[in-house]
Amino acid sequence: MRPETMPRTCATILLSDLMGPLEAVPGWLLCHPARMDAPLAATVVSAVATILLGLLGWFGAHFVGVQILEFRRIRQEIHEALFFTANVPYREGVEQQAAVADAAALLRRLAARLDALRVSLAPIPAWWLSRRYDLREATAGLTGLSNCIGEKDGYAAVFRDQIERALDLPLSYSAEGMAALKRRLFQPTGGK
Repeated sequence: MRPETMPRTCATILLSDLMGPLEAVPGWLLCHPARMDAPLAATVVSAVATILLGLLGWFGAHFVGVQILEFRRIRQEIHEALFFTANVPYREGVEQQAAVADAAALLRRLAARLDALRVSLAPIPAWWLSRRYDLREATAGLTGLSNCIGEKDGYAAVFRDQIERALDLPLSYSAEGMAALKRRLFQPTGGK
C-alpha cells in the first residue's frame, strides 16, 4: 500500500504534520498496512492469547516458583544451622546444656519446615526438586542430628553427612573418613 492510498488516521495525519509528506516518513514509523486492515477477530484472538499467557505465567510463578524459592530459603537456613551447630559443646554444665537444647530445637524446627514443604509440594516442583535433592532423607537426617547433638559417639557426623548429601551441600567429611566412621559405628561387635 502506497502512502497516498493509506487511510487518513490520526497517526498518519500527525506524522504528516510533524514530518512533512508521507513519502518522507520512514517506513518503520508507519503502521504496518496489513495490521491496519486486520479484522476484529484477529485482534480479539491476540488479546485473549495475551491474557491466557499472562495467567499461565502468573500461575507458574505463584504455584511453582514460590515453592522452589521457599525450598532454597530453607536449604540456606539448614546450611547456616549446620555451620552454627557444628561445635556444640560436649561438656557438662548448665550453659552447655542450654546450648545443646537450643541447637536441637533449631534443627528440629528446620526438619519440620522441610518436611511440611515436602508434603505440600505441587507435582511440578516436587518432580523438579526430586531430580537433585532427597527431601525425605534430609528431614530424617535433621531429626536424627537434633536427637544426638552434643553427644560424643560420632552419630552426629553421620547425620550431618546424610543431610549434606541429601541437599547437595558442601561436605564436611571426606568419603574415606565417613566410611571409616560408619565401619566403626555400625560394625557388629564381637560375640556369639
